[in-house]
Amino acid sequence: MSRTYECMFLIDNDAVRAGWPSAKEAVGAVVTKHGGSVRTARRWDERRLAYPIRRRNRATFLLSYCDFPSDGIANVRRDLDISETVLRYLILSAGEIPEEEVELTRAEAADEFTVPEPPADNAVDEPEVKAEAPAAGRNTYGEAKASKEVVVEEAGEAADSGAVEVAAEGGEAKSAEAKSAEAESAEEKSAEAESAEAESAEAESAEAESVEAKSAEAESAEAENAEASEKKEQSDEA
Repeated sequence: MSRTYECMFLIDNDAVRAGWPSAKEAVGAVVTKHGGSVRTARRWDERRLAYPIRRRNRATFLLSYCDFPSDGIANVRRDLDISETVLRYLILSAGEIPEEEVELTRAEAADEFTVPEPPADNAVDEPEVKAEAPAAGRNTYGEAKASKEVVVEEAGEAADSGAVEVAAEGGEAKSAEAKSAEAESAEEKSAEAESAEAESAEAESAEAESVEAKSAEAESAEAENAEASEKKEQSDEA
C-alpha cells in the first residue's frame, strides 16, 4: 500500500547548471527505482545554506510530492544518502497534494519556463523587495508566495483600518463610561468626605463637652475642698 509524502530535496547547483530537467530526473529515478511515483516536482527556490554541506554554500530546492510503498521509503532514503546530486532531503507524511502544487508543476513543464543560472557559491542573498515585479521567465514558488503576501498585506491593511475604526468607537464608549464612573466616584468620595467632616465635628463637640464637664467637676471639687478646709480651721480655733 502506498502513501503520499511531501519531499524537499537540496540539489547541488553544479547539477542544476548541467541541466535542471536532468537534475529532476535523477531524483525521480531514485523514487521510481524502489516502487514509488512522482506526483509533482518543481523548483521551489535557490538559496544560501545556513551552513556548508559538502563544501557547498548554496543549493537549489526541489519540492515534490511522491507516493511510496510502505516497504520502499527506507531504500529511497539509503540511495539519497549516497547521491551526488542531492545534498540533503526531508520527507514528511502528507494527507493530500495541494492543488497549487499541481498547477505549478504543470507551469514548470511548459516550454517557455526557464530556470535562472545559480549564482556563485560564495554569493550573498540581497534583501527581498516585495514591491518589485518578478523577472521575466521565472515562475518560482517563492515569487508566487511573495505576490500572495502583498495581496494579504493589502487585505490586512483594510481589515486593520476597519479594526481601528471599531477600536476608536469602542474607545469613545469606554471613555464615556470611564468619565461617568469617575464622576460617580468623585461624588461618592465627596459624600464620604462630608460624612467624615460631620463625624469629626461631632467628635470635637463631644470632646469639648467632656472637657467642660471635667473642668466643672474639678472646680466643684476645689470649692468643696476649700469649704472643708475652712470649716476645719474654724473648728481648730474654737
